[in-house]
Amino acid sequence: MTTAGRGLAGIARDLYGVSPAEFTEARNARAKRAKAEGDPDLAKAVAALRKPSMAAWVVNLMVRQLPERIGELVALGDEIGEAQDAMDAAMMRTLTKQRRTLTAAVAKEGAALAAEMGQKVSASVIEQVQNTLTAAMTSDYAGEAVRSGVLLAPIEATGLDVVDLSESLALPLSVLSGRVQVTQDRPDAPTDLSARRASAKAKAAKEVADAKAELTGSEAVAVRTGKTMRARKDKVRTLQAQVLQVRAELDELLRQVEALEDKLEPLNDDLQAAQDSYADAEAMDIAAKAAVEKAERRLAKARAAASR
Repeated sequence: MTTAGRGLAGIARDLYGVSPAEFTEARNARAKRAKAEGDPDLAKAVAALRKPSMAAWVVNLMVRQLPERIGELVALGDEIGEAQDAMDAAMMRTLTKQRRTLTAAVAKEGAALAAEMGQKVSASVIEQVQNTLTAAMTSDYAGEAVRSGVLLAPIEATGLDVVDLSESLALPLSVLSGRVQVTQDRPDAPTDLSARRASAKAKAAKEVADAKAELTGSEAVAVRTGKTMRARKDKVRTLQAQVLQVRAELDELLRQVEALEDKLEPLNDDLQAAQDSYADAEAMDIAAKAAVEKAERRLAKARAAASR
């Protein structure tokens, strides 16, 4: 990574730690400073850095001020990954509940931090923060992006889809981690030597440039290959998680059905007893009505006889 690349990564980490209200002014000042120091390429790159969304800024803030909580999230994400690999449905069910509880709690802590800095955070922003934390726990790639502290926008893990970071990071992870060059090093200023030595130097510079170009190309291929591998791993883990989640939900439903069946059996017995009791009462009612009718007829006959 070139000096300019290292400088840009460091400046980005500084800028994405300031409040959204101060970002533009701070960014322009750093670009102006780079230009004054004789580095127009760096100045241009700094000036191109975009202002983060509120949710992204809250996550960046937590990375800086709540590193231990971010560490808890990462550790729980690792446990979930191990449970997925082991296809342990019971453990997945427990860890999934823990994940929901932890991400919700940490997102609220981030909102409280923002409030302390005078930034009011809406419920929708808190939800975006929580989704970003969830993505960081389910994807190594997203987790690395969150820990970089230079998010532009929240990250959304969308089931089978690979986590897309193209619009979520201020700089590529490869630049932040120093895996590839941002700009070509400027060649040394020419010296006033003999033509022969100048020619040899120009040839050597060309060979160096060609070697750098080849190295950059190889590194770019390596980065793309790494991204593809991580994307496929994320997809497998996502599918495993979904399978385990559905199995866990199915197990829970089966347990509920079994419990309801246990409740249903005595209810059926009670229903049968009630129906039998009702049938007996109905028979007694019919008999009583018949007795009443018979008594009424006897009474009428007796009255008729008495009146003669």
